[in-house]
Amino acid sequence: MEVKQTLHKLLQNFYVKNILWAIGIGLTLVIALLIWLNIYTLHNESITVPDLRGLSVENASLILKNKNLRFEIVDSVFVKGKAPGAIVEQIPAPESNVKEGRIVFLSINGLTTKKVQVPDVRDQSSRQAEATLTAVGFEVAEIVEVSSEYKDLVVDIIYNKQKVMPGQKLPMGSKLILNIGDGMGSTNSDSTQNVEKVDNAEESWF
Repeated sequence: MEVKQTLHKLLQNFYVKNILWAIGIGLTLVIALLIWLNIYTLHNESITVPDLRGLSVENASLILKNKNLRFEIVDSVFVKGKAPGAIVEQIPAPESNVKEGRIVFLSINGLTTKKVQVPDVRDQSSRQAEATLTAVGFEVAEIVEVSSEYKDLVVDIIYNKQKVMPGQKLPMGSKLILNIGDGMGSTNSDSTQNVEKVDNAEESWF
């Protein structure tokens, strides 16, 4: 009986009432905050990012929409052997776990082949010229020996049966032919012809 009376008196105390009210309000706010955070962050819920590489943007868009994900194209690159417009890279990576509504950033293969300048490899060795051309994105499909005084030095670059000049732009990945010297040619052919003409002229005076 005395315990009940004591508790009753404490509960009727102005300061005790305020303390209890403060504790109750504090607990309510903490519980409400935890519930809100749980809903906001979708606790224990995530979406697995699909592998979009190799797909067209249209197909990828449908897949992402079904998963409540968004996308944004951030870059256009050129990758040999990939279809124009196909997705080549994505962030986040495939199989990553993300929240609903996350943006997936995409890089696509260019719709047109990138063109690059042909470097000047004339008078370089075939090995050095091939390394230089390959480094900028071309492919040396064939090496052909032609008449020249200097053996194994590049004389011309051929593309689609046409001679290519340094600085000319060609599609990246183009297959080129290198004409290199055989070491058997002569650079004195013009002077030889001139000598013959002179001899003939001298003979004509007699």
